[in-house]
Amino acid sequence: MSTDIGNVGLQPCGFSEEQINEFVSKIVEVINPGGGSVDPFDVVKKIGGRVTSLPPSEWVENKYISKVEDDGSFTIFLPNYVSPLKNRFIVAHELGHFFLHSGMGENHIAFPITPSDMTCEAEAECFARSLLATQRIPTPKPATHLANAAIKTRRLATQMA
Repeated sequence: MSTDIGNVGLQPCGFSEEQINEFVSKIVEVINPGGGSVDPFDVVKKIGGRVTSLPPSEWVENKYISKVEDDGSFTIFLPNYVSPLKNRFIVAHELGHFFLHSGMGENHIAFPITPSDMTCEAEAECFARSLLATQRIPTPKPATHLANAAIKTRRLATQMA
């Protein structure tokens, strides 16, 4: 049974940025032994967690952005009103708390929406940056409509001159 107070069991791991980057590399090797990128949402699934989306009314009432329960299960709560890119970062950040601060589910922790320990937040931010850096973002296709708009703009400027 979880308690309803903030920062339950929260302790900084004390790793340097380099140590966190090495740790993330090891996690990526385990999650994706063939190499390549990993998606934070896939990591959550592979380690038995869940991600759930909340509307604004429930977001404020929920009080937590992630929880690791006494049985090791964990949930990441996402606001349903932010961009998918922001949600990817939130999930990666909360995975940082899971891996660095809960002993990978060994310790019950609850991270409030408003954090009180900035060292833990900095460590989770570093974890998220490192995890997301493993992702290969597809190169966007040329935006034909933008090229056409530029041509039309030049024609119009020429006609007005």
